[in-house]
Amino acid sequence: MTISLRWAIAGIIVTFLAGAITGWLFTHSGQPDSLKPAIRTVESADSLLTQLRVRNADLDHQIRILLFQIQDLDRILAASNARHDARYKAFQARRDSLLSLINQPKADRP
Repeated sequence: MTISLRWAIAGIIVTFLAGAITGWLFTHSGQPDSLKPAIRTVESADSLLTQLRVRNADLDHQIRILLFQIQDLDRILAASNARHDARYKAFQARRDSLLSLINQPKADRP
């Protein structure tokens, strides 16, 4: 073997041993203090994401209820001969803008 090949093999062995020792120290000594803030940040971000998912599901449920209420109100007003009334036209305009907002993709909602 040439000297450079011996040095290369020795370097690989030393690198492997250093990695193994570092890994063993890391797993057996607990979490280093320098990682604790990062771990807390990740845990807090995960908690916030879970809260947002719950709120988003609740919001979707509220939107479905609102859609049913709009449909009922629209049916009642249409049957009451109020179609030419200014309040009914204002309701229609607000209903149409609300429905367009609801039908937007979630990413585009304000």
